[in-house]
Amino acid sequence: MQPNTELGQEIAWLRGARLISSNDALNAPEDLKTWLHLTTSVTKKLQQTFQTKPGLRLLDGGLEQGNPWERELLLTEQDVFARHIALTIEEEPIVLARSVTTRGRGMDALTKLNTRPLAELLFEEPQWKRQSGTRYLALQGGAQGRGCVWHNRDSDIVLIVQEFFLDSLFTKIRSAL
Repeated sequence: MQPNTELGQEIAWLRGARLISSNDALNAPEDLKTWLHLTTSVTKKLQQTFQTKPGLRLLDGGLEQGNPWERELLLTEQDVFARHIALTIEEEPIVLARSVTTRGRGMDALTKLNTRPLAELLFEEPQWKRQSGTRYLALQGGAQGRGCVWHNRDSDIVLIVQEFFLDSLFTKIRSAL
């Protein structure tokens, strides 16, 4: 898969996502906290907020070294498979996401999605369960987000789903009011 060069910097930021303390997340602006603590699908929440289904732009996907904290959560020393996407409203990216898993069945599950939102798989197929313990994250570009671990009870696939809420999301929400 060829990376989307228009968002090349954002792909580098996603690859370099770092853990931040829960105190940093608690001190986030209220509008960001709503998204950080969301327990339902971000895609569905965007659709409710903007009264239109968000677009999904597949940015990049493939094997890579991954971050040490990602490999630790996935219990692997090997390269990981990562899928990078942007959720858009009116063609403007408002959420960046990175999904990370191990080679094999996890990688197969992500590659089969193509441009299907991962939320459709995770929230609509009952064998997927979100694990407790949200990780709070930040990108080099300043956007904050969260990481959630998902487990498939049938196939034992583990995914780390990271979502980052861009300033453009909050600008669009304010302009829609």
